[in-house]
Amino acid sequence: MPRSQEPKLVMTPIVIGFLIMIYFYYPTVFETIDKWLGLNSIVGFFNVVSFSLPTAMTILTYIVAIMSDPGTVHLCYRDLENPDISLHEVKKILLICAAHEVFKTQQQTGEAYKISHITCGALLFPLTFVLTMLFLWHI
Repeated sequence: MPRSQEPKLVMTPIVIGFLIMIYFYYPTVFETIDKWLGLNSIVGFFNVVSFSLPTAMTILTYIVAIMSDPGTVHLCYRDLENPDISLHEVKKILLICAAHEVFKTQQQTGEAYKISHITCGALLFPLTFVLTMLFLWHI
């Protein structure tokens, strides 16, 4: 997108997205939680906060998605728009692109992949142990 053009923020799909969020937020907070627990009670307040924070994060990520640049199409996929290419060649191009992406990802994340597995195991082992003990204690 050229620098002189600003993104249009008031478009039908964007407005519909915000209306859907409002449609679910308002009845949940002001109809269901208010009538069920009351907004003036501690429990009602914490339910509203626990529902409002993810809603606010959803709205924030929606705005970031609207404002961000989606990037460009990968060079391998640009060849697929040519009508002279046969289906066999399209499959071959896709296979080459996929293999290249897998190889590049493995090169970049080899060490980080091992660290993330060790961290995940270190976090999941105590959690599994505690949940198993709680389950056995409950029986």
